[in-house]
Amino acid sequence: MEARLKFPDFLVIGALKCGTTTLCQDLMQHPGIFMPASKEVGDLKDDRVLTRAGRASYADYFRFADPAQLCAEGATAYTRLPKFQGVPARVHAVCGPQTRMLYIVRDPYERIRSHHAQIVQRPGIPEDINEAVHQIPDFVDYSKYAMQLGPWLEQFPGTQIAVVCLEGYKRHRQATMDAIYRFVGREPIRLADPNAVHNSVGQRRRVDGVFYRMITSKFYKAYLQQLSPKALRRPLRKILSRPAPVPAVGAISPETRKWLEAQLRDDQREFAAMLGFSEMAWTDEAATSLWGESSLRILGQTATPRDGAGKSRGNSVPWAS
Repeated sequence: MEARLKFPDFLVIGALKCGTTTLCQDLMQHPGIFMPASKEVGDLKDDRVLTRAGRASYADYFRFADPAQLCAEGATAYTRLPKFQGVPARVHAVCGPQTRMLYIVRDPYERIRSHHAQIVQRPGIPEDINEAVHQIPDFVDYSKYAMQLGPWLEQFPGTQIAVVCLEGYKRHRQATMDAIYRFVGREPIRLADPNAVHNSVGQRRRVDGVFYRMITSKFYKAYLQQLSPKALRRPLRKILSRPAPVPAVGAISPETRKWLEAQLRDDQREFAAMLGFSEMAWTDEAATSLWGESSLRILGQTATPRDGAGKSRGNSVPWAS
């Protein structure tokens, strides 16, 4: 029975607050690509997906795909070390060694600001971003892009991993998507709305009670959401939800910026080496100059491998086959 189960041909693996929702929506426009209507399926972050029942449950998200379509899903949990360990090995075991990955990144300091704005209203999160980054390691860890990619490069050749620059993607949306479509194995199409943005902090809505439990259930995400048209889902969700308060995003102080630069310096250097750059640059103009209009870089450089926990192992070796 398992031989007939359908699993992703490629994955959007993060990074958190780097435009993954918008990227997934652009991918879903292609008739040759099937993605679950619900982003953040995330089954591959847990060992249950390695069991027979877990594989069958995961495959349910792709049961409505046409045989000719490529299947994919996106979950930022797949690059959240050290919180979620072992994801690349599970992908290799469940989806197969041919799986391709898309990893979208942005200026790491802007990622931290957006991350803080998203969770600042949760209990225990300091309102002052300058306190929060010192108290909660996730802010820095999820901006360590080389650390997050290390375990993926132990399981897959660099030629199967493409890194996308959000700054360039926003400026050259169609050209970036053309390159992405080709990377995953599909001919480019014209985007319906190259200016659409999804899941920004100001767009978020809050859902509570029974409706929240329903839309977060496996039955809704794998079945009802797939079968109900988007034109019906969006107005219904608007009726049953309320705008989430937009938090005031505090500024990163010069002292905190200096501390963050020290925390991220080595990782940014290693990330640049992975991409074949001499150094990283994140302003819009610099990003275009560095990445080109496609804003996409396929890995395959020589760099220092890391172990499954994201720690450097030394010994420079080629990561691409």
